[in-house]
Amino acid sequence: MFSDFKNFRYQSFKQLKNDCVKADNLFNDGLFGADHLCLDINGTMQNRILQWLRPKDIYPDPRLGIGGATKGKFSSSAVVAALSAVSTRLPVKEQILPKDQEWNSEKPHLYRGIFHFHFHYFGQWTDVVIDDRLPTQKHKLVYTKAEHENEFWPSLVEKAYAKLHGGYNVIERIPVTDILSDLTGGVSEVLDLGNMTSSDTSAAEEWVGFFDMVEEAHGNNTIFIATKSAGEVVQSTEGEEDKIFSERGILENGLYPIAESKKLNVGTMFKRDYIYLLKLVSPVEEIFTGPYSDDSVQMASLPDQAKKELKTTSPRQFWITVADFFEEFSHLIVNHVINTSFLALNKTWRKEQFRSWWGDDRAGGFNGDKGMFIRCNHQYLMTITDDEVVVLIELTQKPQYTGAVSSSNPFDDGSMPAFKKIGFAILEIEANREYRLHRTHYEPVQTSEFICTRSVSLRVNLPTGRYCVIPCTYDGSSSGEFVLRFFTTKTIDVRESKLSIADHITSSLKLHSPAFTFVRQVVEEMPSRHWLLKCFLKPYLAGVSFTVRGLQMIEGILDNPEALDSLAEQELYVQLECEKSTHMTSQKYGVTWNEQFTVYLVSPVTAALSVKVFKKNMIGSSMVGCSSIQLPELFGSVKTIDDTRDKEFNMRLKDKHGLNLEIHLRMTASFFTDLMEI
Repeated sequence: MFSDFKNFRYQSFKQLKNDCVKADNLFNDGLFGADHLCLDINGTMQNRILQWLRPKDIYPDPRLGIGGATKGKFSSSAVVAALSAVSTRLPVKEQILPKDQEWNSEKPHLYRGIFHFHFHYFGQWTDVVIDDRLPTQKHKLVYTKAEHENEFWPSLVEKAYAKLHGGYNVIERIPVTDILSDLTGGVSEVLDLGNMTSSDTSAAEEWVGFFDMVEEAHGNNTIFIATKSAGEVVQSTEGEEDKIFSERGILENGLYPIAESKKLNVGTMFKRDYIYLLKLVSPVEEIFTGPYSDDSVQMASLPDQAKKELKTTSPRQFWITVADFFEEFSHLIVNHVINTSFLALNKTWRKEQFRSWWGDDRAGGFNGDKGMFIRCNHQYLMTITDDEVVVLIELTQKPQYTGAVSSSNPFDDGSMPAFKKIGFAILEIEANREYRLHRTHYEPVQTSEFICTRSVSLRVNLPTGRYCVIPCTYDGSSSGEFVLRFFTTKTIDVRESKLSIADHITSSLKLHSPAFTFVRQVVEEMPSRHWLLKCFLKPYLAGVSFTVRGLQMIEGILDNPEALDSLAEQELYVQLECEKSTHMTSQKYGVTWNEQFTVYLVSPVTAALSVKVFKKNMIGSSMVGCSSIQLPELFGSVKTIDDTRDKEFNMRLKDKHGLNLEIHLRMTASFFTDLMEI
């Protein structure tokens, strides 16, 4: 997986360790040393009494370990929760911690005070090297630490993560969703538990469905963290600051990783009665005191075998029923750990990633002119050919730093990362669209949030069709790098649309010659009333978008009212022909399509549209009906170029069976003064 990782700031772990072995000394990292700048790049912690110690100076027999993470005096709650969650998913943890770094008492000479860890940063797996000097007060770690005092993996991973981002106080500002993505390489989203209920199902059915979802996702190493943002509360006096707890001990705004799920039979062999339980990890010493907690009546009444199955390995772990889970928590943070390996036994995801930048003519923004939004932003065409495809889209921007940042170390001058307001929109486009969009009649079918954060993600379930994803900043004229990632459960086609129809025509017709340039200039200078002449002198003078709506009965004719219902039970498709261009809708049962196609016309004043409806049968296809119309009848009076026509119309089908059907379509036609596309 890490064959393509890059060394952070060009530090090679293997080379640095070999240098220490040859020199017979311990590694001291000159790029992230043991001083206050590592703790607080603004220097506000330099007066605190801190001592930098190596693990062997804190505990005589240190280990990296396998346990969870706990909060230190100055820890970030988000970092602690993310590391605690990772500790419950061994394959994920092994991605972060390369092998052969454990202390070896039999070979003490191998220890050189140097470690390295892997993070997924800005679309790239990155190897970060650190020394193992950790900040302490009175021989106690002041940042994240392990549950067991002889284990140090959380403290060392946190230091490497702080180095990656420029300081401990920088990672205090990173949300847990982004931290999880950096640790796993996956995509994070936040689900509102209140929106996961439905009036069509009972609460018990919803709880079972939720439990099954968590259990299946755990098999794919998905990480869940629950949080409570509101509810009936009581005050607690524990800790340096007052914390707000629910009556049953859940901390408001606390982050609770889900470590395990258990389906427990509390009935008999002949009459089973299941209870659905989740094991959570508390961010504080206080834990849940409701049913099936350690000291509850329900736990005490269980048989010994069941108690053994529910045994916790940490004093901060507790069990909670799914029903109580929904009462105590309001949101669920989900990090989908994407396994793209074709050899994986578990669910395989498909991944597409694009790296680019906003600037010059590709910074149209979102909050402004719609034409600028469509024409002046990057466009990515996404084609979905299967039903029930889940698409996770994530847009990540590279942080920019305030102040005059040094190229050798962007953190030396106290710069802080700054983020623009970013997001993306998904537009449904014509099924045969190959070139960039320019016209503004497209409307978004899905839009992400636009917020000032590093990453924005959105899960979508889209029907078959072709879509255009436009990532952008909220305000135009912004510059910066970004990564756009697509993760899907089935194969889809995603590519950046860079070529416009003008580029294609100019290239294919070799329109760069001096003769053409002269003719084109003459045509451009003609008065607009000579638009017919322009049509013959300039190629692709019109772009027409047809939307096939569906079949319907002709109004007022009821000779065969069952015809439409009968057709809906067969597999149908529609074929459009216009100026030697042929396009077909998808084949489906029913009489509704709502599919778009674009045709570029060289001679719009003479073009005709032919429509044929076919039904599939055992030996191929047979025609249901056909119709045709001259496009000028639809255009009406076009007096100027740069004009647009948008019209809904019906075409009666000619057939041999007297079905009395017509097809409903929409046409959007644009007439150009230049080689553009709609």
